[in-house]
Amino acid sequence: MSEPLYELYRKLHDAKSGGAAAIALALGGLEDLYRAEHADGRGKVFFKEFEMVIDTVASDVVLLTSAFLRWLPHSEFEVLSDKLCHVADGHHLQADAPVPFDLAGSEKQRAEAVALRLVSLAISPGLSVGWLLNLAKEHGAASDTAQLVEELMDFHVAEFPASMRQILMTQGNPLVELEAARRALERLNERHEFLESLPDAPELDMPVPMRLMYSSLSYERNRSITAVSEERSLFASLFKAQRFKYSTRTAVEIHHGGQVHEQTLEMAPFSISYELPVTERADPLAAYMQRQAFRKRGTV
Repeated sequence: MSEPLYELYRKLHDAKSGGAAAIALALGGLEDLYRAEHADGRGKVFFKEFEMVIDTVASDVVLLTSAFLRWLPHSEFEVLSDKLCHVADGHHLQADAPVPFDLAGSEKQRAEAVALRLVSLAISPGLSVGWLLNLAKEHGAASDTAQLVEELMDFHVAEFPASMRQILMTQGNPLVELEAARRALERLNERHEFLESLPDAPELDMPVPMRLMYSSLSYERNRSITAVSEERSLFASLFKAQRFKYSTRTAVEIHHGGQVHEQTLEMAPFSISYELPVTERADPLAAYMQRQAFRKRGTV
């Protein structure tokens, strides 16, 4: 990391407890460096170097709120804000509750623009809905803001039904008690009850023995294909081969010459799930045009 970026990293880390003035000063320094690097045509090099700096902003909600308000509504910082949203999305990818942004004292027009830009980037609902509900909490008394919140909540309900239902059913979260959240949850519950009332088609379900047989046949076919390709491969005779068997433990087979060594390793369960937007799966072109429309509206 270069010296200017290291100094920015230190200032951002200290700004977490230094108040709004310290945060504004640190983010302003990052903006100045961003302008200078892009003016010299070194933008790509700059982004490779400042991963730790942008991660510091994305991992802290106070810094992230200030950065969103400063960068997202302006086209000048479009590359910088997109990078920030990408990193922040990774931090909150599995959020099962709205992210608690503090928009007290924020400018209404700027906060609305951020809500539109977050939706246009198709980031995780925990982030975008968190901003949207905090927008309703802080500026919801204005009719135009309430209308925008309702529009974007309808969008989230249509695009992320499963994730939105999980987020809005969070117990003890004051954001889900807002009127906009309650209305959205009512629509989601009605949709869920309708889907549950539809008749099942058990003849379309694959029985367990058939599923096991199909899995075994697929495994044997893939194994045969791999064995034939290894016999004809020059590289197979030059390098060691490792195979993994998955169960409650991992068995690693190491082939060396004519000998086979097997080593078992303990396994830890891990899973990750992410709901893709409905329109993105059904009609990617329409989804892109819709996101672009939100992006154009989210500029001050």
